[in-house]
Amino acid sequence: MTWYLSLYLTVISMLSIASSIEERKLGFGWFHILLSLISILIVVVAVLAHTNDEIALLFGKWLLPFVIASVCWGLYGGMLNLKKMKTLKDLTKSENTAVLKLSIIISILVLLPGYTIGFIIGLRLW
Repeated sequence: MTWYLSLYLTVISMLSIASSIEERKLGFGWFHILLSLISILIVVVAVLAHTNDEIALLFGKWLLPFVIASVCWGLYGGMLNLKKMKTLKDLTKSENTAVLKLSIIISILVLLPGYTIGFIIGLRLW
């Protein structure tokens, strides 16, 4: 595995742990947090399948539906998170809006490579 894929997996794993802690603070139940972790795990499996043919063959045609489900949960769970995010009292309304937009942009930038790899590998296996 290349260094940049290892770095990507490390970053996405650390962000998923931080996200789980934040979701718990926002009052989400364990089921929501578990689905979020499974969604990230699917991205990790897709990236590992890119470098390891045995993992790709293990999941076979199921990888593409799993990635699609992960994308759907990412969008739905992200919308739920944005609705529950409390505005920071020491920031103005425009600053809070900027923080929310920045969190959306960072989420997209972090997850898009994993989703792309998952779609490519999933389509190859289909």
